[in-house]
Amino acid sequence: MKEKKKSTKPNESEMTLARMAVVASSLAFGVEAEDIISRRRDAERIVIARQTAYWLLKVGGFMSCVKIAAALGGRTHGTALHGYKKIQNELELNLPRGYAQCIRDSEKYFNEFMGEHLRKEVVRKKKEFENVI
Repeated sequence: MKEKKKSTKPNESEMTLARMAVVASSLAFGVEAEDIISRRRDAERIVIARQTAYWLLKVGGFMSCVKIAAALGGRTHGTALHGYKKIQNELELNLPRGYAQCIRDSEKYFNEFMGEHLRKEVVRKKKEFENVI
């Protein structure tokens, strides 16, 4: 019997998470969200912000590297994994470039967005449940 392949295409909920990660990174790093999703590599700040978005989605266990890559511009899972590892190293080593604070700010913004997103989801589910009864 053939095993059904998992879809690598992110669903609507995963795309919402990806958008929140991109916006959180763009706010913390002071770059445009469009630049994070683009293929630009000419500015280190944009690259680190993009890698931070990968890290936010991976560290929380929200998405696999395959889905992260697909959600953020159709890259490969290796790119997402590499970015995740770069940010982990940045935080562990606290390198003098000074991006650790921006990464932590991104994490703070993302968590705030997640809290609001979950509150809205609970309200939506309650209404859905009330309509069933």
